[in-house]
Amino acid sequence: MGTSGQLLLPGNVGRETRQVGNTVKLSVATNRSWLDEEGQRKSVSDWMTATFFEGKMADFVPRQIHKGDKVLVQARVSESMHQKDGVIHSTTDVIAEDIDLFAHASPRPDQ
Repeated sequence: MGTSGQLLLPGNVGRETRQVGNTVKLSVATNRSWLDEEGQRKSVSDWMTATFFEGKMADFVPRQIHKGDKVLVQARVSESMHQKDGVIHSTTDVIAEDIDLFAHASPRPDQ
């Protein structure tokens, strides 16, 4: 049984993209903050790996998106379960569908 939902993932690219077979993996950090009981601001970064499957986006991302860039990844969340050796395993995947580049981290040497 699988489910899926839409996800907007704004954040900073944590490292250079990784090619895995016909897919491209992109590590994105999103930041969230809140006030604790004493009124002090706390923050934490959540890391997610978005997977781009072969096609235009998988070609575009490694050439144009780099560590430190600010991006917005539009994705869907896919959750699946399978049984192995009598144990039920569940996985949640972030399947990227599009990406917007807001800002490069710094000027590129080739620009």
